[in-house]
Amino acid sequence: MHILYYNWSENSSDDMKDCFAQMGFFCTSLSCPFHDYDSDAGFEQILQKTIEEHNFDLIFTFNYFPILSKIADHYCLPYVCWVYDCPHFTLYSRRVSSPSTFFFLFDREMCQTLSSLGALHVTHMPLAVNTARLSKYAASTCNKMYPVSFVGSLYETNMYRRVSYLPDDLRGYLDGIINAQQQIKTGTVLGELLTESLVEKLLQWIQLDEQSLYLYSAHDIYLSMLEAEVTCRERIKLLTLAAGFCETHLFTASDSSFASGCIPHGFISYKEEMPIVFHNSAINLNISLRSIHSGVPLRCMDIMGAGGFLLSNCQPELTEYFQPGEDFVTFFSEEDFLEKIAYYSEHEKERAEIAQNGYQKVKDNFNYPALFQKILAAITSNVS
Repeated sequence: MHILYYNWSENSSDDMKDCFAQMGFFCTSLSCPFHDYDSDAGFEQILQKTIEEHNFDLIFTFNYFPILSKIADHYCLPYVCWVYDCPHFTLYSRRVSSPSTFFFLFDREMCQTLSSLGALHVTHMPLAVNTARLSKYAASTCNKMYPVSFVGSLYETNMYRRVSYLPDDLRGYLDGIINAQQQIKTGTVLGELLTESLVEKLLQWIQLDEQSLYLYSAHDIYLSMLEAEVTCRERIKLLTLAAGFCETHLFTASDSSFASGCIPHGFISYKEEMPIVFHNSAINLNISLRSIHSGVPLRCMDIMGAGGFLLSNCQPELTEYFQPGEDFVTFFSEEDFLEKIAYYSEHEKERAEIAQNGYQKVKDNFNYPALFQKILAAITSNVS
C-alpha cells in the first residue's frame, strides 16, 4: 500500500510514519503549507502533481482539511482523516459530504454531529499512542520526583475572557450557567442552557463572520466559548486545591500564576520530555476539555502509554475501555479528587499495579498498527 501523508507538524507525525513502516506500507510525506482550508491554487497544483506522479492508495491526515476532500474527489482517491482535536471546526465544512472522505473520530457524540451534517463515512475510532517508542520509559525504574503533575493548557486566554466588555447582566447570566455546568461532572447542560434568546443577545455584542462554506451556527461558536471557560475554571480550581494539599507540578505554556501554589515548569515537548514527566510522576492528572463530551482524550492514552498512573475526571468512553480502580482511577468531585490524591500518594504498590495494568491495556489495544488496521477494515467495508 502506498499512502500520501499530508502532515502539518502535528505531534503524532513521527509516530504515524513509524506505524506505516511497521505495517509494511510505503509513505510519501507532503508538508507544504496552504493559505486557506478550502481553496489554494498553488497548494492544489502541488498536490495534484504529487498524486499524478505516484500510484497512491489513499490520502491520510490527522484532523480534517476540506481542500484535501476536493482533490480526493477529483481523483476518486480515498481520503482518511483521523481527528484528535475537539472542537474541530473544519468538520462543519459543506465538503463533509464528500464521497471520498472517511472520517475517524474519537468522540461518539462528535460522530453523531458529523453524521447529522451529511458526512457519508463516519466511524468511531479511539486515539492511539506509539507504545513501541514509549516502552523504554514504561519499562524503566525511576524515582517519582513529581508527587502530582499536570501537563496542559489552562485556557486562561479563551474567548470568554477576551470579551470583557459584555454588560453585567449578560455576563452574570453566563457566569450562572457556567457555574451550573461546573456542578455537573459527568454530563453537559451548557447546550440546553444556551437558549436561542441568549444567542441573540450575544450576537449583539460578539459579532461573527459569515461563513458560507461552513455549517456551524452562532450557538456552536458560543457553546465552544463557554466550554473553554468551564475547562479553564475547573483546571485552575483543581490544580489550586491539589497544590494546597501536596506538592503539585504544572507543565504548561499558560500563565501558571493562575494556578496558585503549583510549581511551574513551562512548556515541554510531546515526544521527548512529556513521557519522562508521566513516568516520573506519582500521580498524573487528566482534567478533560469540556468540549470532549464522551471520548478518551489523547492525554489519557499518553499517560498510560508511558507507564504513568492516571487520575482523571470521568469520561464515558474512558470507563468503557478501561476499568476504574484497575487500569486508572477516576474522581467525581473536588472532595473525591483530594481523597484519591491522598490515598494513592500513600499506597505505592497499588498505584504501581494500576499503572502497569493501564500500560498493558494501551499497549495491547491502542497501539497505532492495531487501530490503523481497523481503519482500513472500515474503509473496505464502506467501499464494498
